[in-house]
Amino acid sequence: MDEAGSPLLVPILKLSYTEIISESKIKILKAIDGAADGFVESLEQLEAISGFGKPLLSYHIQGARDSKGLADLGLLEVEKGERGKISAGLTTLGKLLVAGTPPRPPTTT
Repeated sequence: MDEAGSPLLVPILKLSYTEIISESKIKILKAIDGAADGFVESLEQLEAISGFGKPLLSYHIQGARDSKGLADLGLLEVEKGERGKISAGLTTLGKLLVAGTPPRPPTTT
């Protein structure tokens, strides 16, 4: 709405998050979503439920110079505990992304 309270026309964006966010990142978000309350207490817990190793999880969550992580994208809230222990939970945007992501068709070889 504008300042007078009238509705504004906004163009529809033809943009898919799945084009921006890799399949691995989507799988990590879905694994966290499947955990209790969409929250994991450690990378070890996330490793067990996602099937990804800790270094790869850390890369996808925290990002690197050349790639934004899930936390940088606003999809995860990350807390660092003692001795570098990381816990993570889905943000509202992360929950919406997981809920709106259609299942990928199985690949045939």
